[in-house]
Order: sequence, then C-alpha cells, then structure tokens
Amino acid sequence: MLDRGGGVIVNVPSESTYKGNVAGPGYTASKNGVLGLTAVAALQNADKNIRINAIAPGNVNTGIIERGRPYLTDEQARWMETVQPIGRLGEPEEIAEIVVWLCSDSALLVNGATIAANTGWHTA
Repeated sequence: MLDRGGGVIVNVPSESTYKGNVAGPGYTASKNGVLGLTAVAALQNADKNIRINAIAPGNVNTGIIERGRPYLTDEQARWMETVQPIGRLGEPEEIAEIVVWLCSDSALLVNGATIAANTGWHTA
C-alpha cells in the first residue's frame, strides 16, 4: 500500500466488542483488541493515504451459525434469528456491501471508525 500510494483496510471484529460474550472472554478480548489496533493504525497511517476501519457485525448467516445449529433446540434457533431488531439474521452479502462502501471514494472521510452492522443491537 505504501508503494502504491495508499489503500484501505477493513477489520472485522464482532458485536461482542460492545456487549461481551459470556461464553468466551478470550473472544471478546480479542475483538476489543481489533478495535484498538484499528484506531491506532488509522491514526498512524492517515498521512500515508491509508484508511483503516472496522465493521462489527451481529449474527450473520454464515458457516459458524450453520455449524452451531445442531447444538440448538428449535426454540433456541428461532430465538437467535428473531432476537435481532430486524427479526432475521444478517446475510454475508449485506456485510460485503459495507466493506465495498468503506473501500470506495464515497467513504474518503471515514477513518478509524467502527460500523456496528448488528441490526441495532448496539446504539450509542
């Protein structure tokens, strides 16, 4: 990126960054570390035309969700989907659209930010 004169990095922690994950303190700590790294790296590289941001997705319909389904009751699986403020899981393509936007010239002023793509679970 330095040789090319700039670029964009998008890190992906998770919504656990905001509220923790009772099942995995190490997971939550690592995601908070990603946010710290994003902030510091964004500041250190802004003058080099390198923007660094993060997206913190909530429950997204990915392989990790599918691998966990056999361990859930039907009620737990329904809850996981309907507890989302929009009433469904996010889709990977929806997260990808945010990544594309962050990498575009439309987001030139966005640097060091974290986008909570978690359907409203985290509000400031």
